[in-house]
Amino acid sequence: MHFGTFLIRAGAATPEQILDALDEQRWSTPLIGQLAIDHGSMTVEQVLPTLYAQLGSKLPFARQAIAFGYLTEAQAGALLREQSQHALPLGELLVRRGVFDRRTLSHALREYLLALGREADSPVMPGIPA
Repeated sequence: MHFGTFLIRAGAATPEQILDALDEQRWSTPLIGQLAIDHGSMTVEQVLPTLYAQLGSKLPFARQAIAFGYLTEAQAGALLREQSQHALPLGELLVRRGVFDRRTLSHALREYLLALGREADSPVMPGIPA
């Protein structure tokens, strides 16, 4: 179960609040192609055909760029890690939007991790601090 779904089921946020925050998260996260250009891993002339090919292949950008030989696995991994470091966590966005305060977020995260442990016998989910 995703954290946003958990928050809705727990009554801590509405579907609209979650969707708005997810939309903000998506638009504030740098695109892999832009990061690749910024780091000199790819040129604009390589990014554009990669994006075009994605329309037909449905591959994620990094996979398509690897298939074309524009990126190595290591380069793609580094770009994906950097992208994830720039993405604001959903809970942080909800706090910034005034949906709840940090104390409520902390409590919700603990409850979420407990729920995950009951669902999958695993008390920790990658990307969410324990």
